[in-house]
Amino acid sequence: MTMQQAVQGFIGRQVGQEVRVQGLTKLPGGAVKEIFSCQVILPEQTIDAVLRVERSAPLPVALSLAQEFKVMDVAWRAGVPVPKPLWYSADALAGPCCLMERVYGQALPSKILYKDSFKKARERLPDQMAKALAAIHAIPVEPELPAFMPDRGVAGEVDFYEKAYSDYSLDPHPTLELTLRWLRQNPPPERPKRLVHGDFRMGNLICDESGLQKVLDWELAHLGDPMEDFGWPMVMAWRFGKNHLPLAGLCQREEFFKAYENAGGETVDPAAVHFWEVFGNLKWAVITILQAAPFLNGTSNSIELASLGRKTVEVERQLIALLEDA
Repeated sequence: MTMQQAVQGFIGRQVGQEVRVQGLTKLPGGAVKEIFSCQVILPEQTIDAVLRVERSAPLPVALSLAQEFKVMDVAWRAGVPVPKPLWYSADALAGPCCLMERVYGQALPSKILYKDSFKKARERLPDQMAKALAAIHAIPVEPELPAFMPDRGVAGEVDFYEKAYSDYSLDPHPTLELTLRWLRQNPPPERPKRLVHGDFRMGNLICDESGLQKVLDWELAHLGDPMEDFGWPMVMAWRFGKNHLPLAGLCQREEFFKAYENAGGETVDPAAVHFWEVFGNLKWAVITILQAAPFLNGTSNSIELASLGRKTVEVERQLIALLEDA
């Protein structure tokens, strides 16, 4: 049975009628999951779709594909700009896979942040991102969010990434250990738990020349402090060279805070955001170590994973600057 036939069969079982899939084409990207575009032809409509296939176990910090699909469905039903989840199967392709609506646009930060044709989009994006983030944080934790959602608390988040670092790092990293100590000594005030996207940044936003279209990549979603979703897009790596614009290479921190509050979000605590910016850089450093692990232990020959592992030192340099500021 071909891959196309397997996909047709699983969709047919989901919708209770015969379907046809055409144009199945592998797309670039996807270090852990393979991504394909295709058309799903039903008797009443034709759907442009994206097929995601989980080829290896998710990273220790990530949701499984099944869990991510469920969270995206909750977000989509709540009106968050997210691709519509269509169908999921645990075993149709010898492992988990799902289909979502295909969204046309651009996700490459090098295009969005630098091309003249995206000038208007760059002007609109801070407000649009703030509205999307406020909508994510407004989703009721009960009863909307599935019971499997990670809920580690501030100390638990630090513990989680410290263990991941300890388990997977092959070399000592004194800067990361110093950062972990600082995080334990400077926790932000506890807030009511919200859905945290966990990876809200340039590169995970589909845009066109009018601005934001959809928010992608929900595999790091969890319950926690909503201020975490402010610190993460301020990580130096997600500014893509526009370091003078700390919010994702788009605007100043205060501009985004105001846009979020105007969109109905709760009052932003700058000190808490600074904590989460430090944490975000620590988190990214640990993820680069985790990404490199499959290459280093011989279970993957992905050059992309190997190259991500080389970025750890860049993050350590930024962490030293942030700790000096603190």
